[in-house]
Amino acid sequence: MSRKLTAATLALTLAGGVYMTAGSAQASNMGFKLERSFAVVRENPSVPASTFLNIYQVAFSLFNGLGDVADANHTGPTPTSKCIGDPGGPAAGDGVINSYDAVCDLFTDRLLNNGNSFNFSRFNRDTCLFEASFAAKGFPGVTFGGTPFVLERDAGFWITVQATSPTPPQNRAVIVGSHDPSYTGRQIRVPAVPCTPRVDLIAPPYHSMYKFAYEVFCGLEGLDWVDTTPADGNPDTCTRGIFDGAHLIALQTFDNVNDDSTTTLDNLMNAATVTFSAIPPPGGNRFAGVNFALTPGDGYQVSISPNHITTTFISPHF
Repeated sequence: MSRKLTAATLALTLAGGVYMTAGSAQASNMGFKLERSFAVVRENPSVPASTFLNIYQVAFSLFNGLGDVADANHTGPTPTSKCIGDPGGPAAGDGVINSYDAVCDLFTDRLLNNGNSFNFSRFNRDTCLFEASFAAKGFPGVTFGGTPFVLERDAGFWITVQATSPTPPQNRAVIVGSHDPSYTGRQIRVPAVPCTPRVDLIAPPYHSMYKFAYEVFCGLEGLDWVDTTPADGNPDTCTRGIFDGAHLIALQTFDNVNDDSTTTLDNLMNAATVTFSAIPPPGGNRFAGVNFALTPGDGYQVSISPNHITTTFISPHF
C-alpha cells in the first residue's frame, strides 16, 4: 500500500544497544528528527473545491522536543497571532509547552495565503470529546482559537488542514524528540464514566518494531505469534497486544494520500479489527478490515468495545 510519509525522512541517533527479551525489545534512549508535511491534499490540485478531508494523525516522542514558540496569553490588535515572529505576535514564549506551541511549530505555511487553517486536536477519552486548538489566516492576519491544552506525552493527536487558495499549503515541519526507555505503556481502557465514542489515540514510538496493524493487537510477528494454521495472513494466537481476547477492537488510520490505492481507500478512515467468535465451535479470533502498514510519526485511533478488559499498549522497539 502507499505509505503516508512517502517523502519523509526519519533520522535516528542510537545511544545504545538493542536487547531482546521474551516478548519485547528494549534499547537505550534514542533521538529522532522527523520531517513531514501536513499538506492540503486535493483530488485535483488546481481545484480548491476538490479538497480531501485532510486528516492527519500525528505522534510525538515521549520526550517531546517541541520548543516554546508561542505565548497563549499574548494580546494585541485583533486578530493576534500567538506565534513568535509573526506580525503582531509575541517576542517570546510563555514558558509553557502546550497545543498552541504545536500549532505554531507545525502550521508552517500559516502566513502564505488567506483561507489557510490548521486544527490541532486531542481526544479526551473520559469525556469522549475532541478538544481543539486552531489557527486561521485571514486578510488582517492569523487568528487563534480554542483553549490551549497540555500535550499528553503518550497520546496521538489529530490535525486537520484546509485552504481556499488555488495553491495549497504544504506545512512542511520538523518534529524532534527522544524516547524514554523507562516507559511502561499506555492503558487501553473504557472511559472512566460511560460515554461514546469509546476512542483512544495512541502514539507508537518512531523506532517501533511493529510493521502492521495486527501486531498492535497481538504482539510482534515471529516472536509473539506466527501465521501457520492455516497461512491466511492472520495471527494464530493473539495474547501480547491490546486485544483482550474477547471483545471487538479496531485500529484505524486515515488515508490522506491521493494515489487511488485499493489497499486503503483514499480520503477515508480505514480499519483493522479483531474479535473472538464462538461460532463455529470451538471458536477463534476473527480478523477483518485491512492489515495496514504502520508509519513512523503517525498516531492511530483505537475504537474500544464497552466491555473491553483493560490492556496495555507498549511496542517493542529497536
